[in-house]
Amino acid sequence: MSVNHSSRPNVIVLYPGHPSPHWSANNRLKRARILTFAVNEAPRPYYIRISKEVWPLTVNFLDIEGWKHVALPPLPSADTYLGVLLIEDVYRGSRWNDTVIAEFLLDIEQ
Repeated sequence: MSVNHSSRPNVIVLYPGHPSPHWSANNRLKRARILTFAVNEAPRPYYIRISKEVWPLTVNFLDIEGWKHVALPPLPSADTYLGVLLIEDVYRGSRWNDTVIAEFLLDIEQ
């Protein structure tokens, strides 16, 4: 997920799971690593520069339905940002063995 704002994102907002009535039927996010990269345009068309520096977070989630807000560390100025979600562990679903992430957004909160 990437974001392009005049301001720097300071939060990741996600909905880890499928909304009711299927909340417990699917796997839900229990622990994840979130990697955030600064991205800038390169001098050649269709090229970008992704920073070598990464801002990693490991987040543990409670098995409670609803939106989750994860604060980001201060990020450097960039043209845009890239967020990567790496699933490390899940709460097992009662019916299906797939993991649902309904939303994943890099955002700016005041």
